[in-house]
Amino acid sequence: AETTLGPSLRKELAGELPVNLLLTGALLDRMADQEPTTLAALRHALDRRIGCVVGGDYEERESTLLPLETVHADLRRGLSTYQKHLQLQPRVYGRRRQGLSPLVPQLMSRSGFEGVLGFTLDDGVFPSPDQCKTRWEGLSIDAIDALGRVPLDAAKAESFLDLPRKIGESMD
Repeated sequence: AETTLGPSLRKELAGELPVNLLLTGALLDRMADQEPTTLAALRHALDRRIGCVVGGDYEERESTLLPLETVHADLRRGLSTYQKHLQLQPRVYGRRRQGLSPLVPQLMSRSGFEGVLGFTLDDGVFPSPDQCKTRWEGLSIDAIDALGRVPLDAAKAESFLDLPRKIGESMD
């Protein structure tokens, strides 16, 4: 988020633990303009292979209500922003807000993405799949690997304490 572009993010990126950043192209532009030291820290984390950027869109708009051409143009603008500032394209597409549609697998697989976060972290309600990882097929023959549930927070004790029960349920 815009509020975390400063010292707290730089501290996180300077550590030794892997960090995933869900980042829009617009936020990356803001980082380059307002927090160039954070952008340098992000580049350094990417070089050390402890940082990973997830994203794709330039702005998170209500893409389910927009024409396909507009959605595709926003995606291309976002990808060129990642290329400009980080010299890379995210390998996993994700967005914080609602906007997932049956067009996502086609757009993402044809744009070079390897996977998709098939959930959102803010507004929007989606069916909860039986499996965490799935092969998401859209309206065409295109399909892409997708995570269907929000991953567990490894920093929380309940994530580990609940593991035996979840393994037992999976075996059942």
